Amino acid sequence: MSPYGVLNVLDYDPTWSSNGLSLKKYRGQTNMVAANYSPNGVGDFNNERWFRFAELKLLYAEALIRGGGDVSIAVQQIQDIRDRAGLTAPMNSDPLAAMMQEKRVEMAFEPHRWFDIVRWDLGPTIFGSSWDPKLEVFPFPLSEIDRSGGLMTQNAGY
Repeated sequence: MSPYGVLNVLDYDPTWSSNGLSLKKYRGQTNMVAANYSPNGVGDFNNERWFRFAELKLLYAEALIRGGGDVSIAVQQIQDIRDRAGLTAPMNSDPLAAMMQEKRVEMAFEPHRWFDIVRWDLGPTIFGSSWDPKLEVFPFPLSEIDRSGGLMTQNAGY
């Protein structure tokens, strides 16, 4: 219940998108106070999530699978997320492949995917010839290189 005593579900309006496509992620129960609408009238009450419990469970599952831990616990972490989402289709029988697919779908349209692509060495597969290996690391700020007194050098490609 909102502090205003009003809690409704905001119906999707196809006019919110010029091509009929729109991201419905995070839509659901919303506070229907008119002042909360965006200036263009699109009712999108999406607070950016920097870290979600689902990501924590998937990272735990990955650590168990890759680190030689109890794979049954890893599979349960993945299944917990699928159960919450109401998914009934069986997941991949390979725990690592199941975790990677679940993370790809669960974290869709969130900025964390990049780090998975780099960590799993998928850059060349996803981006093909446009992949640049320098993108696997960030550049060091020049101020930090200067401050190191010659102990630090810039990452290759920057």
